[in-house]
Amino acid sequence: MKTITKNKTYKKILFGVVAIISLVVVASSFSAARGHNFLLANILSSVSDNDKTVSNKETVAVQTRKISLENIDQSISASAVTGPLNNVKVSPKMTGKVVGVYFEEGDWVNAGQTIIQLEQDRILRTAYNNAQTNLINTRASMNQDIKAAEVAVKAAEVALANARKSLNDSSATNEQVIANAYTNALNNARAAVLTGTNAIIAATELQYKYFGIGSDQNAVRIAEKKSKAIYLLLGKSNAGRWASQFITPLDGGVKGQVEDATANFSQEKIDQILTDIVPALQSVEDLLAEVRTDLDWKRGVLPSEKSALDTARIGIESSITGLSNSKQAIVSAKLGKITGNDAAQSAYESAKKQLESAQANLASIKERAKLQIAAAQGQLDSIQAQLDNTTIAAPISGVVSRKYIEVGEMAMAGSPVAELVDTSSIKIELSLTEFDVGKIFVGQEAEVRLRAYPNEKFVGKVYYVSSVADPVSKKFPVKIRLENSDGKIKAGMVADVKIITDKQKDVLIIPKSAVFKEEGVEKVYVAENSKVKIKTVKTEAIDQDRLKVVEGLSAGEEIIVNGNYNLKEGELVTVKN
Repeated sequence: MKTITKNKTYKKILFGVVAIISLVVVASSFSAARGHNFLLANILSSVSDNDKTVSNKETVAVQTRKISLENIDQSISASAVTGPLNNVKVSPKMTGKVVGVYFEEGDWVNAGQTIIQLEQDRILRTAYNNAQTNLINTRASMNQDIKAAEVAVKAAEVALANARKSLNDSSATNEQVIANAYTNALNNARAAVLTGTNAIIAATELQYKYFGIGSDQNAVRIAEKKSKAIYLLLGKSNAGRWASQFITPLDGGVKGQVEDATANFSQEKIDQILTDIVPALQSVEDLLAEVRTDLDWKRGVLPSEKSALDTARIGIESSITGLSNSKQAIVSAKLGKITGNDAAQSAYESAKKQLESAQANLASIKERAKLQIAAAQGQLDSIQAQLDNTTIAAPISGVVSRKYIEVGEMAMAGSPVAELVDTSSIKIELSLTEFDVGKIFVGQEAEVRLRAYPNEKFVGKVYYVSSVADPVSKKFPVKIRLENSDGKIKAGMVADVKIITDKQKDVLIIPKSAVFKEEGVEKVYVAENSKVKIKTVKTEAIDQDRLKVVEGLSAGEEIIVNGNYNLKEGELVTVKN
């Protein structure tokens, strides 16, 4: 019987040893996963208590940490790859053959520097020269027309002033009124001669440019009509093939009559002028019409040249109308000997209408001049823009990272010919969560460490914070700029970025693992005199592992950080730090 009892006792001891070894193995595995050995100590203690071999009182092995006031920096960390702040692919605006490449890969180029030259079309260059000449001619022609119209306006202003004076001065004699009418007529005749002379010169320029002095029908007709116009207006026969420089000095014909009447005023001379000048102006108008008609059959005629002839014809017609009004004014003035003040009033109204007509004509010519010059300038600018597109300039200053074209190849519009990078400043682009991006603002400093230079720290600044998340990653792009004037940092280096978002002093910090919740209330275990004390606390998250104590604890208290599993208020603990 004793042997049986003894065997049973051995079996119990053996079973107990096996159970203890099993618990040791399980506890070791569990503690390895959590990095602690305190559960093992508790299990062993518990087994010892059960066997009544250690002590009659139960204790729990724990590890504590005395909390103190600390200074903390809250930050956001992320990794990214460096890149150039500016990276531009240069493309031509037009297709063309490359005749010059002025860089190699790795060269530094400045913004605005010519890097590639395309071949310039000869037709385009000729068109540019023609457009430039056309602009010069248009301006000169319109200036002449404006000057002639301004002379007419001034003459009309003088006539109106004289008419007003005559009307207001009741003592003025009828003979003076007549003299004023003749003076006005003479002034109008002088302006008309100038208009007609300018028109002949304009026609002559086009005659030599497009018809020459040959024997074809067009050239002959133009020469005949020009000869007649010069003879009547300027008093020189057989001048149909004369160049402009020989026409301007002529002073015969109606022009000579006007100069004579100006030097030796005579009503009879002015009457003769009014009789002779209209046919002379009509012959000029016939010349303009002939040239204008023949130009319609010529190729390459500029629209502004045709428009200039039309403007000249309008000026001639206006002059004829003004002379007709002057002649009528003289008739009215002579009738004033009978009608008295009615003649003065009529002269005033006529002069007023003449001034209004002259002013309207001047305004019309100026407006046409503005439009014609703008059209000519626009044509020149358009061709200049096409020529400019053959020169490809660097849009930014930087290093040529890629070269896609060689001399002799065709550059296609919109296709890259070179790639430029500016690494004087480096860009680092991060992707942050909605929780983190709210703590970032433009101008904020960022600490950057490059794995290529592990012992150096670089400081950059946030220059862009996106207000829209990426639709795929749901993260917000944030860009940081690093100055890199020495070129030490290369594009493509791995960067570890740290952005400090908050700094606090004298803060109580505890591990997140030291806090547990009961019914939503945060609590911690505190070791006081080898006993457990449960305290209610309020905390704020610092990061994933640390909490800031807002209330409930004081500096110097020892909180249980390991072994804090289902402890009871007042329970005995053994501190094993």
